[in-house]
Amino acid sequence: MDYLSKKKEYIFLNNRQALVRVHVKQVSKQPYSIWVEGKSKNYRDCVALLNRTLVKFDPQLVPPIVVVSNKKLGNGAISSYAFEDNVIFFNNFYHSTEQIDEITHQNLFIATDLKEIIRHKLGHKLHWDAIKRFYRSHKKQYNNLQEQ
Repeated sequence: MDYLSKKKEYIFLNNRQALVRVHVKQVSKQPYSIWVEGKSKNYRDCVALLNRTLVKFDPQLVPPIVVVSNKKLGNGAISSYAFEDNVIFFNNFYHSTEQIDEITHQNLFIATDLKEIIRHKLGHKLHWDAIKRFYRSHKKQYNNLQEQ
């Protein structure tokens, strides 16, 4: 994995509503904006899995994806969309197709593969994009985005 010198910090609530801070570096030489917290084999495999799946999506529609540890995102969480930062957080624990298939075939999710999980997260992004557009055109009616 090749890293650019770009670094960022994200602060978010995980699936246990705990405040988490991660420092990430951008992975270079790819059409998608993927940021990783670590350099281990799990992170590299996770980025490769995401890249294989993301080829089915228009790079302009995909927000940055931040790959974080299972512990920080919350045990069991596959991914989450943070509208405040417009990023998808992805759990590095899920670094193989077999792991994704094992979870999705338990019928706990409507998604049946990683492509559908990403499509679901993009649905959250489109939802919040619409809310933001509505808010900008009706600012006098609301104090903030969450009031809508």
